[in-house]
Parts: sequence; C-alpha cells; structure tokens
Amino acid sequence: MPPGPPFPEPIHGDKVCAVVWYYSGDLERNDLEEVLSVVNDPAPPAFHFTAPMPYPAPQSMFDEEIPKGLQWYWRGDFFETISGAAIEVHERYGRGLPNDLSAMHLYPVDGAAHRVGADETA
Repeated sequence: MPPGPPFPEPIHGDKVCAVVWYYSGDLERNDLEEVLSVVNDPAPPAFHFTAPMPYPAPQSMFDEEIPKGLQWYWRGDFFETISGAAIEVHERYGRGLPNDLSAMHLYPVDGAAHRVGADETA
C-alpha cells in the first residue's frame, strides 16, 4: 500500500489485494448502491475510496507512486474465467513480491470492448 493519501496510515507499506473498480454509468440510477455493492460482497475492505472522477483520473491515479525512467517487464494472457486454483497461485506469489514496485495485476475487460465486431475498433 503506498504511503500517502488517500490511503490510511495503518496500512501504509502493507501488501494488499486492491480492487480498483471503475463504474462509468449513470450516477443518477435508482439501483446504483446495489450495483456498487458487489465490490464489498467478498469481505469488508481494509480501505474503501469511492468518488466521482473524470475518465482520465483512474488512468493516472498511481503515477506519483512509480518513478519515471524505470525499465518494465509485462507479461499477459487472455482468459474467460478465474479458477479457485488460479486465485490461490496469484495469492501465493503475490505475498512474495520482492519490492514495492513489483505487482501482479488482473484486468477484466468488459462493456464496450465486447460490443464491437472483430473487424471494428472498441
């Protein structure tokens, strides 16, 4: 957990599983609380930050935490479901990350990206 706002001081430096969840729908809908409640269903979070923000804000939210000029190695794969065994492996290796700049990510891609044809852009 990065050491600074908006993160609570008692969890600064802790290894955590973070869910950065972005909802870009209608903020005036009647069932918005129910739609957003799925984030809390697995367990109460150690930290919860919810706020309306412009679309570019989540794209740069952690920029200040990661120094410019570092060399990066990314590896990716596409999958449809996450098995319990895969979650266990992710958790085991996540606990052993060597430093604060190491991370393991899962990116679900939903919404508009799936509503276009194979020969179109999202």
